Amino acid sequence: MNTAFKYLVLTLFCTLSLCAGNILENPGFDQGASRWDFFVPDSSKDHGDTFTLADTEGVDGGAAAKLTSTVISRFGIAQKNIPVTGWTRYRVTFWFRAEQGVEYKNGPLVRLNFRTSGDNSDTDFYVGLGGQTATDYKLVKRPNWLPSSWEKSEAIVESPINAKALSLCFFSWGIKGAVYFDNLSVEALPSASK
Repeated sequence: MNTAFKYLVLTLFCTLSLCAGNILENPGFDQGASRWDFFVPDSSKDHGDTFTLADTEGVDGGAAAKLTSTVISRFGIAQKNIPVTGWTRYRVTFWFRAEQGVEYKNGPLVRLNFRTSGDNSDTDFYVGLGGQTATDYKLVKRPNWLPSSWEKSEAIVESPINAKALSLCFFSWGIKGAVYFDNLSVEALPSASK
């Protein structure tokens, strides 16, 4: 087999087996806020919510997303319409920490909206601290405390059979004060992991 052909076969294999890894763009905020949308629902518009970058507060000493609110609020950072494959298991990972004195009702949540087309959500998953997963945010147990040092959470969810796109949001859900997210990841697992 010649070298060019081997390279083509390897490239095709990696593409088909999702060697690319993380499907999120700019997951560690190394390119600033590029690709991240600030999402504030109407119910939280007057809560003083902000999204800034903390240049040296990240897990590895680099940048992290800092979400701050002056009252108990729900808001987050999002990426929309990420191509996905139906009936595939995805590992969702995020690192989280809160500043001292943060008040909260719920805690951090990741909402994953798998879609077949358009903006209609077909299947939602919510992932909380410790990897708790549910299809309704009310079923994700409120943590006993929010960590003041970085804590990693990870969960596996399976996309619906007809899923074509994923829109997701990393939420400060019912939190007052400043919290941080970093090293965000959504990775397709090889079919052998099913």
